[in-house]
Amino acid sequence: MKEITVNLNYLRELAGGDHQFMAEMISLFLKQAPANLSSLILYLQKQDWENLKKLTHKMTSGVALMGINDLQIFLAELQTYPRKPIQPDLLAQKVTELKDIYHKATEELEKELFGLTHKGLS
Repeated sequence: MKEITVNLNYLRELAGGDHQFMAEMISLFLKQAPANLSSLILYLQKQDWENLKKLTHKMTSGVALMGINDLQIFLAELQTYPRKPIQPDLLAQKVTELKDIYHKATEELEKELFGLTHKGLS
């Protein structure tokens, strides 16, 4: 899998230099991330397409704000999933891919949050 990058240009533009606002938005995303990831995996494994579609739709704006393009693409793909069973190997691959994207993105966001919350302290 390619390297995941978080592009915070949109958030920076929206914040207009307000580092506290940026930190709050990143922090909120990071707080919601574990529950969202768990729910996505559960819905995928249960092949619960209706709840999967609702959750991916709900998550789209936050993911866009954080500039996690790979996750945006992944969520858009999940919204189109069929209402018929998918092969177990494809399902396992999607779960692994989702975990990888989420973990790499949250690592980058945690580093960014650390930098924002420690500006001016040195």
